[in-house]
Amino acid sequence: MSLLAASGLDLTSEETETLAASYPKLRAAVDALYDVAVRDEEPVLEFRPEPHGTVLKDARRTHENTKE
Repeated sequence: MSLLAASGLDLTSEETETLAASYPKLRAAVDALYDVAVRDEEPVLEFRPEPHGTVLKDARRTHENTKE
Protein backbone atom coordinates (compact mmCIF):
# COMPACT_ATOMS: atom_id res chain seq x y z
CA MET A 1 0.00 0.00 0.00
CA SER A 2 2.89 2.37 0.73
CA LEU A 3 4.33 1.81 -2.77
CA LEU A 4 0.98 2.63 -4.33
CA ALA A 5 0.66 5.74 -2.19
CA ALA A 6 4.17 6.85 -3.18
CA SER A 7 3.44 6.28 -6.86
CA GLY A 8 0.41 8.54 -6.79
CA LEU A 9 -1.80 5.91 -8.42
CA ASP A 10 -5.44 6.02 -7.52
CA LEU A 11 -6.59 2.40 -7.80
CA THR A 12 -9.88 0.80 -6.98
CA SER A 13 -9.93 -1.93 -4.35
CA GLU A 14 -10.35 -4.53 -7.10
CA GLU A 15 -7.28 -3.21 -8.95
CA THR A 16 -5.30 -3.18 -5.71
CA GLU A 17 -6.24 -6.81 -4.98
CA THR A 18 -5.28 -7.87 -8.51
CA LEU A 19 -1.95 -6.07 -8.23
CA ALA A 20 -1.27 -7.58 -4.81
CA ALA A 21 -2.08 -11.07 -6.10
CA SER A 22 0.32 -10.72 -9.04
CA TYR A 23 3.16 -9.24 -6.97
CA PRO A 24 4.77 -12.52 -5.82
CA LYS A 25 5.22 -13.75 -9.41
CA LEU A 26 6.55 -10.37 -10.51
CA ARG A 27 8.94 -10.22 -7.55
CA ALA A 28 10.21 -13.75 -8.32
CA ALA A 29 10.79 -12.82 -11.97
CA VAL A 30 12.78 -9.73 -10.99
CA ASP A 31 14.80 -11.71 -8.44
CA ALA A 32 15.59 -14.30 -11.13
CA LEU A 33 17.23 -11.57 -13.22
CA TYR A 34 19.81 -11.11 -10.48
CA ASP A 35 20.24 -14.84 -9.90
CA VAL A 36 22.31 -15.57 -13.02
CA ALA A 37 25.58 -17.21 -12.05
CA VAL A 38 28.22 -15.51 -14.19
CA ARG A 39 30.89 -14.92 -11.60
CA ASP A 40 33.30 -17.48 -13.11
CA GLU A 41 32.54 -16.73 -16.76
CA GLU A 42 35.02 -15.05 -19.08
CA PRO A 43 34.02 -11.50 -19.99
CA VAL A 44 33.17 -10.62 -23.56
CA LEU A 45 35.57 -7.85 -24.45
CA GLU A 46 34.70 -7.32 -28.09
CA PHE A 47 31.58 -7.51 -30.21
CA ARG A 48 32.12 -8.48 -33.85
CA PRO A 49 28.95 -8.26 -35.94
CA GLU A 50 28.72 -10.02 -39.26
CA PRO A 51 30.17 -7.93 -42.08
CA HIS A 52 27.61 -5.97 -44.04
CA GLY A 53 29.83 -5.40 -47.07
CA THR A 54 27.71 -7.43 -49.46
CA VAL A 55 24.58 -5.53 -48.50
CA LEU A 56 26.31 -2.19 -49.06
CA LYS A 57 27.77 -3.30 -52.39
CA ASP A 58 24.33 -4.39 -53.59
CA ALA A 59 22.84 -1.06 -52.52
CA ARG A 60 25.55 0.91 -54.37
CA ARG A 61 25.10 -1.21 -57.48
CA THR A 62 21.33 -0.59 -57.41
CA HIS A 63 21.88 3.16 -56.89
CA GLU A 64 24.40 3.33 -59.75
CA ASN A 65 22.01 1.51 -62.09
CA THR A 66 19.23 4.04 -61.39
CA LYS A 67 21.50 6.97 -62.31
CA GLU A 68 21.82 5.84 -65.95
